[in-house]
Amino acid sequence: MFKKVRLLKVLDLGWNDSSDLCHKMQRNICNLQYLRHLNLFHCQTIQELPSIICKLHDLLSLDLHGCSSLKRLPDGIGDLINLRFLRTTDCFGLSSYPKGIGRLTSLRTLTDIIVRAGCDSPTVFCLGDLENLNNLCGNLRLTKPNSRTRLVSGRLRSI
Repeated sequence: MFKKVRLLKVLDLGWNDSSDLCHKMQRNICNLQYLRHLNLFHCQTIQELPSIICKLHDLLSLDLHGCSSLKRLPDGIGDLINLRFLRTTDCFGLSSYPKGIGRLTSLRTLTDIIVRAGCDSPTVFCLGDLENLNNLCGNLRLTKPNSRTRLVSGRLRSI
C-alpha cells in the first residue's frame, strides 16, 4: 500500500470507515519512516492503533479526533519522542492513556487528557505524570475515566 512512497511526510486517512484499515496500517506503515503527520480523524472503526505506529520516530502529530471506537493507545506510544500534537477529542472508548504519554516531553497539544488522580500505576497515565510535560500550551481539559465529565478545564501558560 505505501511501499512506493517511503518519503511521504503527511498521511491523511480521515473519515475512513474501512473495516481493515488497522490491518493495512499494521502491514504497511513501517515503510513510512519519514512520516510527520498522521490524520485518522473520525476513523470510527478503529478500536486499537497498531503498535507499529510507535516506530514512527519522526511523527510530529497524531490526530485521533472522533475515533469513537478507539479503546486503547499502544503501550509504546512513549517512543514517539518527537510527537508535539496528540488529539483524542471524542474518543469515547478510551478509558485511560498508557504510562508512556508522560515521556512525550515535546508535546505541545494534548487534548482531552484522561488521567487518574491518586494512582501510582506502572501502566496507566496518572495525574503526577503531567509533571514532565513542560511544553504543553493552550487549553487543558482533564477528563474523569469512563466518563465524559470534565474534572478541570483551563488554559495553560508558560511561566
